[in-house]
Amino acid sequence: MTSTRERLAVLRRAYRARGDRRSASDVAYNLYLTALAAPLVAFPIVRAVVLALHSPPALAALVGPASVPVVGAGLGLTLAGLTWLGALYGPIILEPAFVRLLADTDLPRHRTLARPFATKATIIVAMLVVIAVLFGGVLVDAGAASLASAARFTVLSAVFGVVAAVAWLLGQAVAPRVSGLVGGLIAVLSVLGLMVPGVGAVLPWGWVAAAWPPAGESFALTDLTLILLAVVAVAAGGPLLDLLRSGRLVEDAARWRAAGTAALSGDVAHALGGLRARPSVGRRWRAVRGGSSAALFLVRDMVAAARTPVRLTVGIVTLVGASLMVAVTTSLPAGWVLAGLGAALTYLALGVLTDGFRHAADAAAAPPVYGYTTPSLFVRHGLAPLLVAVAALLAGIGAAIVLGIGVRVLPVAVVLLLVVLIRAYDSAKGPLPVLLLTPILTPFGDLSSLNVSLWQADALLIAVVVGALAVAAGSPVGLLVLTLILQPAMT
Repeated sequence: MTSTRERLAVLRRAYRARGDRRSASDVAYNLYLTALAAPLVAFPIVRAVVLALHSPPALAALVGPASVPVVGAGLGLTLAGLTWLGALYGPIILEPAFVRLLADTDLPRHRTLARPFATKATIIVAMLVVIAVLFGGVLVDAGAASLASAARFTVLSAVFGVVAAVAWLLGQAVAPRVSGLVGGLIAVLSVLGLMVPGVGAVLPWGWVAAAWPPAGESFALTDLTLILLAVVAVAAGGPLLDLLRSGRLVEDAARWRAAGTAALSGDVAHALGGLRARPSVGRRWRAVRGGSSAALFLVRDMVAAARTPVRLTVGIVTLVGASLMVAVTTSLPAGWVLAGLGAALTYLALGVLTDGFRHAADAAAAPPVYGYTTPSLFVRHGLAPLLVAVAALLAGIGAAIVLGIGVRVLPVAVVLLLVVLIRAYDSAKGPLPVLLLTPILTPFGDLSSLNVSLWQADALLIAVVVGALAVAAGSPVGLLVLTLILQPAMT
């Protein structure tokens, strides 16, 4: 009788032999592009982060007593975020053909889906290890930590990454309501560990944080406990894979296939729209109420955003973090690079609150049935993102005060205002001009895809430039000039 392993090998061998698979030259070309682009994109960001972390205020904050609960809260919120993310985008995303071959047969799913999950789990572990190496390496280089203690913190981060990957799978395997409750409980405990001294010591993410800053003891009993927890999590991975529903896998496969096809054809907006979270709560909530037109649109947009609670929560948390990042980087070396990154995060976070801009753009091409002009629709739909941006700004300032970090408010306010305008611009720019698809033949191949890519990502790139310039401008006069130059172009 043919074993499960042999049947899986036959399935994967047959899939690799399909006609539309990528050739070796395609893979080599993609690796070539990655090797060229990665140093241009990643190196300036990593260099700016390292320079910023080497500054005296940053080093003092990294080794200060407040850093331990902050690290624990960050890890705990990461665990909660992955649990929530699993309800939307789980770690098991297969090709449609593989869903039928691996999930709809008599083969046990904990065997057939183990390899895809291990691949995604490796990515989670690698990301945590890179972050741990970056921060630990800075302290070792500054003489604030030993190499052995930094290695211990890195290993514990990797072990915690295994637990986090299983939490991601949990979010995909169980019902969305259950993953929401589990993620909410983890988030509450994370905040409790940050606010109440001693609570973090009994939480798994607190065991990792206890090894920070990496200059303490070489081994603790909680290290062994965390390893045992990771072993239990790995053991639970098999039953969770068996819990995955075939219908959910088929739906996810179809959505990602459609999104990939749209992205390859240059329609990134359509691709992202297909992956957007669908309303999960509040289907009976009244989105249209009385009052002034401003209140009417504000309530309508907030109710629409609240119908995807996970997306809204992630967007608000990201917005607060991005505001804090832009505010902090104003006083750091090479802070303009990090400010650009913070502005990019702000742009992405505001997506959940700017669906109204897309509605206004669609209404502009339709008969006027709302009684408002197109500019007035954009203005009214801009109230929700502006108000939430102001709230995020205040929350970011409050967090900076609690952490004892000096901030400058004006650059952050300018970035938030301009990024909201950039969101409106992105919604109103219309479909891809056909002229950009004209082939541009060069010795390096057809570069028309470069024009398409720039056109698709121009709003994000403008946000990055705005964030960098807002910090580089420095003085209020420079910020005012920047606002006056960019604001008309975005409206």
